[in-house]
Parts: sequence; C-alpha cells; structure tokens
Amino acid sequence: MMTTNGLVVLLLLSGSVLVCNLQPQGAITRFHHVSLMKTWTEAQSYCREKFIDLATIPSQAANTVAQKVAGHGHVWIGLYNGSWRWSQEGKPVENWFLSNVKHNVGSRRCAVLDTYGKWMARDCDVPDRFVCSTLDNRHVLVERYMSWWDGQTYCRKNHVDLSSVVTTADRESIVKQLRLVGMLSGNDAWIGLYRGEWAWSDGKKLIYKPLESLPHWGSDCMVMDQSTGTWRSQPCQDRLSFLCYSVVKPSAVSLVKIRLVGGSADLTDPMVQESILLQLRKQLVDGGIQAEVKLRWRKHPDGEVFHREETSPSADQQEDSCRAV
Repeated sequence: MMTTNGLVVLLLLSGSVLVCNLQPQGAITRFHHVSLMKTWTEAQSYCREKFIDLATIPSQAANTVAQKVAGHGHVWIGLYNGSWRWSQEGKPVENWFLSNVKHNVGSRRCAVLDTYGKWMARDCDVPDRFVCSTLDNRHVLVERYMSWWDGQTYCRKNHVDLSSVVTTADRESIVKQLRLVGMLSGNDAWIGLYRGEWAWSDGKKLIYKPLESLPHWGSDCMVMDQSTGTWRSQPCQDRLSFLCYSVVKPSAVSLVKIRLVGGSADLTDPMVQESILLQLRKQLVDGGIQAEVKLRWRKHPDGEVFHREETSPSADQQEDSCRAV
C-alpha cells in the first residue's frame, strides 16, 4: 500500500475515477445584452431575476468584452449615483422632503436648506454655515463657515450630528433661525442630507472608468455607448436596453487510475464503491485541495468498474498509475 498525491494506491484490482474540478482557475464573468426597453430600476430587477445583476465593469479588459456584447446605441450598466441619506444614521429620508428640492441636483452631493424651506445640492467643499441637532432634539444654527464635512465633524464633537429634517417642525425650526440672521449673513445653511458615492448595483465600489468618459455626470444612472465603449450618465427613467452579468464556474475533468487489494468486500456493490469515493474525497481535503471537486467511477464497456489484474505491478508502475491520463 502506498500514498501518491493524496490518493491511496493498493494492488491487484484496477479501476478509474473521473475527477471533476469545478473551479480550477477561478470563476468567469459573462455579459448578456437584453434588448428589452426598460428604466434603469426595471433593468436592475430583470437582471437580478434572470442572471446576477446589472453589469459590473471593473477593468478595461472587462469593458472591452462588454462593449462587444452591448448591441447598438446606449445600454444601461450597473453604475448609479448613491442614494440620498442623513448623516445621522437611522433617520428616514422622507419623500415629501426630497420633493422640496429647489434646483436640479446634478452631480453635487451635499444639501443646504434655505429660508423658504427648500433644499438644494451644493459641492460639499464650499464653506457655509450649518445646523446641528442636539441631545434634546433641538436644531442649532452655527455661525461658522465650514465645508459640509467639517460641519459634520463639529456637530458630532459638540452636539449630536448635522441636522436631519424629517418633520415639518424640524424644517420650521431651522427656517425661523435662518430668517432671523438671513439679512446679514445669507439665507441658507448645511443640513445633514448627503448622497453616497457612485457605486455598482451589486454593491462593488467604483474603481475603474474609461478615460474618455464624461468627467461631469449630471444624472444618476450610467449607460455605455456601444460604439466607443465610453460611459455617460442618463436620467434613470429613460427606457433603454441593458447589460446583465452572470458568473460561470469552468470545469476540468481528469481520469485517475487506482488499484485496490481484493478482500472480503464486494467491489461490485454500489455502496462499497461509494464508500471508497468518500475515503478518496477525505484524502483530497486532508491533502490540502481546496477547489470544489466531484468524484465518480468510470465504467468499462462491460459495465464493470473494477477489473482483476493477473500480475502485481512494480513500484514504478504503482507510482505511475495515479497520474491523470
């Protein structure tokens, strides 16, 4: 009896095991063009039902492959502008508040509230006053000019956080303070509303975009131009065809010959054969093989798995008998 590559090799009876490695070199991403005309959200739902998700494109190589699959014109991909949320976690972003936007938000990511109770988006680095929420659920206007991020840090250090405007009372309290000082120092201030970064529909971070793509994205969903492979933003409610993706696990099949010593066990019994396979699987795991592997017996033309050998093989033959053929 000897051990070779984690498999026990015995003598006198020979058989062959088919070894199917389901993921020898990693999974392969495949793109699928769907010609149905849908909004970005509808396309996302379709891709999640039929495949995995809208297309995620992490590299130039993947972009080239996706471009070849994309059909014609512009197609939705999985990139979208992050949703609006409050700096203070757990606070809901009410639809009635988001409907009170003063201007098109474009690519700007942080919000101010003005003396009319309307909010608008600005670049987060622009200095402005800001409003903090307190432990006793009040709103305090801070007469210091800071970026949104610095205002957030100040509020979290000295109060609770930048203010969340989730009720009419919240809005009226802030508007009243802004009107009191508005004649002297302006008519708006940072609040806690901000938008997350561009991200992929499946949750992956944006780490690549084509160099030729538009640098300023004014809408919240992304399309690929099939003719150039570049990306640009497009209103999410437009109806376009789209790219989905799936993941395929490649497989490789090897034939491994083994020899067993005949004993009292009936090697024609399917239960005995399955028991031997279980032992082989265990030895593969103990030998450090991590990939997903399936084993099954290969039958000879006469339907038998094992054939009895008339002579015992030499040591060299034993060693060679366990290689893949």
